[in-house]
Amino acid sequence: MIGGALMAVAVGSALYYVSPGFRTLTKTATSTLTETEPIFIGTTERRKAAETSINTYRMTTSTVWYYMPAQMEQGYEMHFKTARRGKIEDVRRALESEGVAYFQETIYKRFGQWIPKRRIRIGFEREEPATRLQNSIMVQARYMEYRGDKWKSTTIPSKVVSYAKKT
Repeated sequence: MIGGALMAVAVGSALYYVSPGFRTLTKTATSTLTETEPIFIGTTERRKAAETSINTYRMTTSTVWYYMPAQMEQGYEMHFKTARRGKIEDVRRALESEGVAYFQETIYKRFGQWIPKRRIRIGFEREEPATRLQNSIMVQARYMEYRGDKWKSTTIPSKVVSYAKKT
């Protein structure tokens, strides 16, 4: 079977170079095939589209601790929002790394308390398509106190943090 296919290729290529009529027929058949829409087989094309699409990512980081001098629970949460291109897993990993570091530094500066990564809760919302990339991350923060039987929330002014992609 394989030998027959090789023989057909050899005969066809010899006819192509020898006969002008066969050459014209081959060009016509090839141009007809290339004018039609391409047929994609497998998942490689979908994977490429996913890598090049731009999505809006939303991440929330939060933590809660007991503040002994005031004898109350305190909480702090940050919401990060940006539009990035790339695989969802890779962008989430990078955003998580940037977000946790920023979250820890901010709490340390504000409250003088270092929060270990294991005590930080991280959550992502579903990605949405975006029209263009953003070179920055919008950060909204909220400080919360638990008094009595309810939480009291205080909004902290939002910030824009530059996004430096590591190369």
